[in-house]
Amino acid sequence: AKTITQAVQGAEWWLPVNGAWWKEPEGPGTSVFSTNRSDHPVVHVSWNDAVAYCAWRGGGRLPTEAEWEYASRAGEPGLFPWGNNLTTDGEHRANIWQ
Repeated sequence: AKTITQAVQGAEWWLPVNGAWWKEPEGPGTSVFSTNRSDHPVVHVSWNDAVAYCAWRGGGRLPTEAEWEYASRAGEPGLFPWGNNLTTDGEHRANIWQ
């Protein structure tokens, strides 16, 4: 078992894992395939990884910053897809943990 001794201040649920990358998301010696995470969103992807994937897929490209921002807001104006407030009716809409 791996021992994690450091947390991120203010986000104690987010634990750094040395040597983690998309194929070994829980660090060296682990596998995205043996941990039942092959159907989860990809993590630990660098810009170089993403560009290589685009080339492998036949020459696609990454979105521009403006395209990414537009898509992340679902084409709507505002700070978040649901408007300008982090919470709606007192509930968080973002994927964060309280």
